[in-house]
Order: sequence, then structure tokens, then C-alpha cells
Amino acid sequence: MVGRRLNLSSIILTMTLFMLMGCQMLPHHSGNGKESMKRKDPREMTFPPVEAILPEIQEFTTSNGIQVIFIENHELPLVEVQAQLAGGGVYISPEKAGLVNLFSDVLRTGGAGARSGDEVNDYLESRAASIETWGGRMATGAGLSCLKEDFTGVLNVMGDIFMAPKFAPDQLELHRNLRLEQVRRENDNPHSIVNREFSQALYPKSILGVHADEVSYRGITRDDLLNFWRRYYHPNNVILAVTGDLSRQELETALSQTFGNWPEGDLSIPDVPEIEPTTTSRVVLVKKDLVQSNIRIGMLSPLQDTHPDRFAVSVMNYVLGAGGFKSRLTEKIRSDEGLAYSVWSNFSPGWQLPGVFQAGTETKGETTHRAVELLLQEITRMHETGITQAEFDRAKASIVNRDVFKYDDPNKIARQLLNLKFEGKPQSYLTDAVKGFQSLSLEEVNAAAKKYLPPDQILIMVVGNPDLFEKPIDDFGDVTVIDLEQDA
Repeated sequence: MVGRRLNLSSIILTMTLFMLMGCQMLPHHSGNGKESMKRKDPREMTFPPVEAILPEIQEFTTSNGIQVIFIENHELPLVEVQAQLAGGGVYISPEKAGLVNLFSDVLRTGGAGARSGDEVNDYLESRAASIETWGGRMATGAGLSCLKEDFTGVLNVMGDIFMAPKFAPDQLELHRNLRLEQVRRENDNPHSIVNREFSQALYPKSILGVHADEVSYRGITRDDLLNFWRRYYHPNNVILAVTGDLSRQELETALSQTFGNWPEGDLSIPDVPEIEPTTTSRVVLVKKDLVQSNIRIGMLSPLQDTHPDRFAVSVMNYVLGAGGFKSRLTEKIRSDEGLAYSVWSNFSPGWQLPGVFQAGTETKGETTHRAVELLLQEITRMHETGITQAEFDRAKASIVNRDVFKYDDPNKIARQLLNLKFEGKPQSYLTDAVKGFQSLSLEEVNAAAKKYLPPDQILIMVVGNPDLFEKPIDDFGDVTVIDLEQDA
């Protein structure tokens, strides 16, 4: 009987659910007598404007000058710390190119305080924690991630890495050899080749165009690492972005215990070297026996990331090549002519350095000339006629809706705020981006295309085998040839 009752109850429940579902799907009569469904067409739905909303952000400076950005986040018992210090590859002499790479490698692995590098690894691994160091053009830094219960101890390890690194000679030699192996293998990878040669052609008279090679890596000594550390690693050159399951009082106490005795230092950050953009078009052929050609075109730009035109340029670039399958470059080169699988463009406004526009693709050697021709045609068309109203509406909406995901996680927000503080920008720079796109007009985008995309100033680079090209690429201008086999 129990079984029969359960079955009967199940039948009644199922029938009730079907009836309710059916009622929701039944047509109802509107006032004019026509039947309409209750479901609403998504295309007719309206939503309030997208708005960037930040969580509560606390900022303070320690007694010895460490600047701190703090976002409490109690969802998980975790803590993350991002650290950034001014001083990077742009300040290094050309003969020491690669110094920042080796510095960031050995800073982490070479031991710190009373621990060797292996002991640091064991300590972190036993707590499922991590500390990673990095080096870049303008800065170096580190990232820390751990459980809240281990935060004080793991932060002490980061403090030792910053305040008392060992730069163990065996680790220096290990990472020197790893970097030398990277150099040795670079010419096996077309992407590495085009990245290296494009930078050298784009910045012919600057440290930015100098590539770390075997000679420079072999010339870097332990004293070079120590001198870099002594120059830039002071508390008054540190910015921290902290998120996690802490109160401000707990954070301040931990920072005081770890860094409180670290004395301020004399800090002098050099001026960033001036870069003069080239104003003439150039063609560079990097000869490599490949069945495919790797194509990169671009130019330096005066556009800085604080200029209001950055919003217009972003929309223009989205339509040109950054918008995926709906971008003009992808539709023309991939969809219409089938010359490539991937086509892209990128426009990065500058900060203290010129901005950079780039576009690129890979294609068969036999279609190299045509692919270059189409890239140039689309850039020229963008410069001359701009974009349509439909392209503008779609691109602006896509960018605004995409960018809201910059604010969906406290750690993402903290990293962005860290960069803003490093660059001396207000927090409003982050939240005003959505407003900047929302207030943009089609006319502003088309004016920016004319201003920032001059087709007569483009650097054209092809890495490939000219014997396969359907036409010589000197159609696009006088060609500078780099023969990798001969240079080797």
C-alpha cells in the first residue's frame, strides 16, 4: 500500500506540474482580440546602463613608506598580495640586456634570509602557498597567495626575498643556462622571431629594441643583480595590493612585523628614454625556410593612455581586428578569401612611452603578398572612411559589456588599482572607462581613425621564405633583408 500511495502521489505531482507549465504557455487574449504569448522577445527588452561599481577600497602608507591598497574579501579564507616596484628593463644599459630577467629569476630561487632556495620552496609547498617574482619594462615585483592561517609566515618569506635575498651563485648559473637555451631555440619558433625582429625594427635606437642574447647573458654577474637590488628595493618604492580574509588591523600588524625594520632608502628613478616614432613606411623581410609566412605590421603612436581619444581608438580597433569573427580583417582575410585561420589587431596607448599599433596573421608562403595587401587595404579603408553606424553600435556595446568583467573579482580590481597607483592615476580612471565608451560618438571614432592610423607610416615585416611568395614584396616599398642563416 505504501508503494501504491507513493506512485499515486508522484502521478498527481507530475500532472500538476504539466498543467502549470501548460498554463504558462497558453496564449492569452490582448485588448485588440489578437493572441500573443507571454514570452517577451529578448530584442525588445531594455536594461539600465552598465555601471562600474567598486567594492570598498582602503588605502594607507606604512611608517617607512610602503603604499598599500586593501580590499577585504571574506568569501574564502585566502589572502593575495601583489607587489610592484619602479625599476625595469627600460633603465638597463644595452650591454646588460636581460639583467631584469635574471634578477627576477634568482630573486625568487636564490634563497632569502636564513633559508636557501630549496628551503623556501619546501616551506611554501608544505602550506600550499606561492610566491612568484617577475620583471618587466618599467617595474619588477612579486605575487603572494596563501591561506589566511599561513599569511603571517608566508609574508615573512616575501619580506626576506625583498630585504635579504641571497642571489645564490649556483642559481644564477642555472637560470643563466636556461635563458641561454631560450636564446638558442628562438630561431626555431616563427613567433619568437617576429616578436624579436619587430621590436628591433620598431625601436632601432632604443633599449626597447635591444634583445638579450648570448653575449649579454654571459656578461651579467652576481654583483649586477645586487646593484639592481640595492638601487630599487626600498620600502618607499613598494606598492602593495592586498585582498582577502583579513581586517585592516590584522594587515597592518602583519606588515609592521615583517617590514617595520626595513629602512627607507635614497630613491632615484631615472628618466624614461625618449623614443622618436618613425614617420616613413618600411618593409623588412626576415628570411627563414618556412612553408608559412608570419606577417606583422604596425607603427608607434603618439596616443597616450590618459588622452580622451583612447576610447575612440579602442572602438576603431575592435571593428578593424580585435572584434573576433565580426572584425573586418577576419571577415576579409579568413572568411572571404580563406588565407588564414587567425587575423588580429591591437592598439595599445602609451604610458611614458609611445603607444603601439600592431596587426598580424599567418598564411601560406604562396599567399604572402595577397595577405599583406589585404591588411594594408583594410587599414587604409579604416583611415579614409572610418566605420559605419551599425559597426559603431555593435563595437561600443560589446566593449562595455565585456569590460564589466574587469570589476567582478576583488583580485582583478586590486591589480588594476595597483597599476593605477604606480602610474599616478586616480581610481576614477578605472570607473570612468565605462562612461567614456557610453558617451562616445561615431564622429569621434572616425576622426580618431584618420588621426591615429596613417597608412604611410607602417612597418611591414614578413618572416618566411621569399622563394614561395606569389609576388615579390618590394611592391610595398624598399625591402631590408635579414638572413637568419647567414647571421647565425
